[in-house]
Amino acid sequence: MQKTALDEAADNSLSTQMRNGVQPSREQMATMLMILALRWMTNGWRPMEADDSELMATAFIAELTRHGVRYEHYLELYQRAVDYRVARLADGETPPDFSVELMLAQWPGLKRKLGIGVITARQIVAEMKADEERWIQEALTHEN
Repeated sequence: MQKTALDEAADNSLSTQMRNGVQPSREQMATMLMILALRWMTNGWRPMEADDSELMATAFIAELTRHGVRYEHYLELYQRAVDYRVARLADGETPPDFSVELMLAQWPGLKRKLGIGVITARQIVAEMKADEERWIQEALTHEN
């Protein structure tokens, strides 16, 4: 099968990403390929050819990585994206197509659930105590 200009551009773009350090780990690739296969099979579609699947998985992984998503969270993001689509269908709306963007739209809610990036009161108090101790030490040092 002959490659189109679009295929070449996609290959070149992903090759550039991979050269720039976006080479997916084995865990990332296995997780994403499993999610994509699950998506295709639950829709009654045949899985993509291996090369196409890997290109798509690499593109998804590059975006998820760019947004700080670890592979351990891919499946829950997928499940949340499915739940979002189901809720839109239940409301009589046309849900958005499944995409990496739809997965990423679920990331803020999952981060809140997991407490990622949330500073707790305990952390703030600990930092304030550390600052206070540092100031006291500095003051004592300047007195001597």
